[in-house]
Amino acid sequence: MKHRMFTKAAKHQAGKAARSTELVKAIAHALAGSSPALALAAAPIAVYAQNAVNTVSIPPGKLGTALNLFAEQSGAVVYFDASLTDGKTTPGLNGEYRVLEGLLQLLAGSGLQAVSESDGSFRIVNPVSDEDAMTLGPIRVESTAEARFGDAQAESGGYKAGFQTTATKLALSLRETPQALSVVTRDSMDARQANDIYTATELSAGVGDFGWWAPPGPFGGRGRETNLYSIRNQSVGTYGLRSDGFSIASTSTIDLAAYERVEVVKGPSGFYGQGSLGGFINLVRKKPQEAFTANISGHAGSYNTYRTEANITGALNQDKSLRGQLTAAYETEDSFVDEIGSDTTLFAPSIEKIINDRTRVLLQVLYQRDEYNVNYGNTVKVEDGRVVAFDTPRSYLFGIHGDEKSVDETIGANLKIDHELSDRWLASLLWQNNDSSRSVIQPGYGSCYAGYGFAILADARDVDSDHWAGELRLQGKFNALGREHQLVVGLQRNEWDELFANGYQYVDSYLYVDHPTDLDFASYDIVTRADIPFTFHRFTEQRNDAVYAQAVFELQDRTKLLINTRYDQLDQKRWQKGSDEVFENSVNASTYRIGLAHEFNSEISAYLTYGTSFDPVRAEGRDGQILDPIEGIGYEFGLKSEWFDEKLGATLAVYRQELDNRPITDPASLFANDGTRETCDMSAGLHRSDGIEMEIAGEPMPGLTVVAAANWSDNEYLDSDDPLKGKPEVGSADEQFSFLIHYEFQGEPLSGFGIGTTYVRLGDRRMASQWNDFRVDGYERVDLNLSYKGLPDWDFSLNVRNLFDKKYFERVRYTPGNGYFYGSPLSALFKATYHFD
Repeated sequence: MKHRMFTKAAKHQAGKAARSTELVKAIAHALAGSSPALALAAAPIAVYAQNAVNTVSIPPGKLGTALNLFAEQSGAVVYFDASLTDGKTTPGLNGEYRVLEGLLQLLAGSGLQAVSESDGSFRIVNPVSDEDAMTLGPIRVESTAEARFGDAQAESGGYKAGFQTTATKLALSLRETPQALSVVTRDSMDARQANDIYTATELSAGVGDFGWWAPPGPFGGRGRETNLYSIRNQSVGTYGLRSDGFSIASTSTIDLAAYERVEVVKGPSGFYGQGSLGGFINLVRKKPQEAFTANISGHAGSYNTYRTEANITGALNQDKSLRGQLTAAYETEDSFVDEIGSDTTLFAPSIEKIINDRTRVLLQVLYQRDEYNVNYGNTVKVEDGRVVAFDTPRSYLFGIHGDEKSVDETIGANLKIDHELSDRWLASLLWQNNDSSRSVIQPGYGSCYAGYGFAILADARDVDSDHWAGELRLQGKFNALGREHQLVVGLQRNEWDELFANGYQYVDSYLYVDHPTDLDFASYDIVTRADIPFTFHRFTEQRNDAVYAQAVFELQDRTKLLINTRYDQLDQKRWQKGSDEVFENSVNASTYRIGLAHEFNSEISAYLTYGTSFDPVRAEGRDGQILDPIEGIGYEFGLKSEWFDEKLGATLAVYRQELDNRPITDPASLFANDGTRETCDMSAGLHRSDGIEMEIAGEPMPGLTVVAAANWSDNEYLDSDDPLKGKPEVGSADEQFSFLIHYEFQGEPLSGFGIGTTYVRLGDRRMASQWNDFRVDGYERVDLNLSYKGLPDWDFSLNVRNLFDKKYFERVRYTPGNGYFYGSPLSALFKATYHFD
């Protein structure tokens, strides 16, 4: 069945120019239908109509629906067979586009093409199956239209991203940004069923984990601690996890259903204030859209894993000035480890009000609750400098559980008010609050101590974290020396309060058995929270005021210079219950970044960057006061490229990062006069990390998706007084490699069916500390990915993890006592998604 799309009234256009364009199109069609001579006369008018710039707002969703909306909003005449668009989706389109530019963006990644007809209309064809189609050559769309002032340009969908707003607080293309970034798109997360950060970033170069006592990925359950991450062998710490640019300091394992993309910024993070030299991870929330779209998905998998997720967005009133978005999810799962399970509830509404043409207000709320039994991990032994696992099945729980559950809870809210001061300047007021709590109970778990046999312990801990931040930002464009440049300046305030309390007790100790399975955990009474005395309470307060500025200068048509600076005033305070001592520290820190990006041609660009960072510490010196922050310097050179009509992107980066002022044990105070050990530190340690990383992502041909990431690095501590001199960062690996390849068949009889594989490799990890130095074997994992999009409105996917059922430790700890977690055995997760009109 053929469909002909055209606008019925000029009311869909804004302003006199749009109405005149509509009239021109009508005249062109009238002339074309009268006579050949008049049709010839109409040709210039049709060309004018095609070249007219139209303002469109097309939400993500079905491709057929999007083409209808585009025809309606642009006034274009578009012909297509509905069967061509069945099962295909588009990321949407927002901004100002000529007709062909807009169609190319909507069709990107679909395998379809837009053919211009002689009468000024367009026909959508499949060049593979339509023998009558007029094949267009590669067209590079140069439009720099933004969705609206301050937002990034609409993306084309798929695994490849073209723009970012995190690294610079400005909407810049990745090639214009003089820094390496990894962007995990919503399409990537959906296809891989990645609901946690660890799984989502498996295809990001240089991203790892520092998550001791926290199981990895799917089917492993929850741990005593939350996941911590590393970038380029540097722990990103508490402030390394952000949501829309603000630190969330969450104590929970974050579910990604409410987020549109994950942006990993690599290198010094000083432009955001305190943070890691390695970089940070920013989670970008889904935003309300004007047009209605909705979907609901059901998941079922190994180990009694079941999940339901729903998304809906659209206008809430007739004039579409009020828009809403809601994501909700519920998941219940057991684990490949006995007695381990969890339940997760997520509710994330957003609402946006368009006050007028220049002012808009966005409010977003998020609630997440997790109830679970803690996965204790496994105990191991060290032989000949390597970790050796006891011969226990992966399902063995090294402990016991009762009916009492651990609970994590997070409540967060974001408010953003944007006001366009003019066509070139935007003022924004941002506010964020994140309140999270974590209540953990471990009623009985085993641990192994060299020379002392096994012990059985029970412990409990509470963490309450309250973080809020406010920011006033001004961004815009200005002209100087005959060129247009960009500027962003801002004021920011952050406050963070945390209470950490814990207690533990030995259930039994000095148990000399031949094997962990000889420990009879069931013979011991279940310990509850009420049985454990909380003997430690630590209170932390932190206040941070900052001012920042950044300019992006266009030196010539293909060269841009980025310069930014930030000044922070930080006040820290910490004390413990039962002690009169209050540890305080005030820090004034200035950080800088300078980067140069040059585009050699339409495919290749290069960049250089230098940046600094600072990261507060909790360590105390001999005077009992908190030490000065760690200082970082980073250097980076890279190449970025786009191929196959910008459908495949690649980045190659070479970097050096140096951390100084690290806390190390004070060598002059290892022991007090009475022979007892002191715990004071000093600021001295120097750590250097050198590396090369590479990333590739995109669709080089219709239906074929390719993603690859690799990182080779070398790092060590260099300070002569440092007990770690000559050793690398604990848990770091010298090599990391992963790739995904997936093909969706474009023609009959397998149209809509897709098959692919994911490969993940991590080299040996060296667990070098002041007291230990041993290695943990690396691992390789192969996954199978199947998908089907041949039914209208439905998407199906099946992911098989660890296809060859390899047994390996995926998450490890610096000491062999306990806290070693196996990766998931062979397991599967099925997902079915229905898209509503």
